[in-house]
Amino acid sequence: MRCLHPVFNVVKLSPAPDDPIVGRCWNLPPPLELVDGEEEYVVKKILNSRMFRWKLQYLVKWEGYKIEGNTWEYSENLNHTLEKVMEFHTKNLRASHCIRALALGLIPFRPVSLSSTSS
Repeated sequence: MRCLHPVFNVVKLSPAPDDPIVGRCWNLPPPLELVDGEEEYVVKKILNSRMFRWKLQYLVKWEGYKIEGNTWEYSENLNHTLEKVMEFHTKNLRASHCIRALALGLIPFRPVSLSSTSS
């Protein structure tokens, strides 16, 4: 058994048989919707967020697609579904989100003393 190799001859390969279930209908994705004259997919739900290469991304569950169809999309690509993004952030307060430069001035910073107190 040690001398056997997991190799077989290509001549022994045969094409896959036709679908044994007659009339099986494959689920096709839903048609695209027109938003502002452009075709777009419908967002069912925002599942997660992350920072990727210094940009915010959301894990999107698309309407009519299974879990394999979930994709990471940049936040600027989801401008037409801001209500879904806001719904996600209200449920997930600790999730990654953008901090605008103007908001940095509103963060209360404490001055830190660099001198040591021990002698």
